[in-house]
Amino acid sequence: MARLEQAITSIVDVFSEYASSDCKLNKQELKKMMEKEVQSPELKAKICSGDGDNIPWKLDRNLDRELDFKEFMNGVTTMAKCYYQKKTEIRLHRGLDPHFKACSGFMK
Repeated sequence: MARLEQAITSIVDVFSEYASSDCKLNKQELKKMMEKEVQSPELKAKICSGDGDNIPWKLDRNLDRELDFKEFMNGVTTMAKCYYQKKTEIRLHRGLDPHFKACSGFMK
């Protein structure tokens, strides 16, 4: 399987494994998923500490305290953008590129 295809399949499979029968992740399911599926100590410390309150619930657009697949993917996309920014050491002014603006608050 090609790498991009494998990445897409993995994201869908991970979400499906942890999501409840209504295809949403509640606070406990999301916390469990992040604790098990995020291996980087630096990233894990930033998003998995405490009781899950540090998990960015600003992704919950409809304010139901659960993340559906679209809301989950917004978070995955943000993490990927932040990883790309860090990896390539792009230094952009926060006001100039809205794609990377989310990284400042998400990864703190």
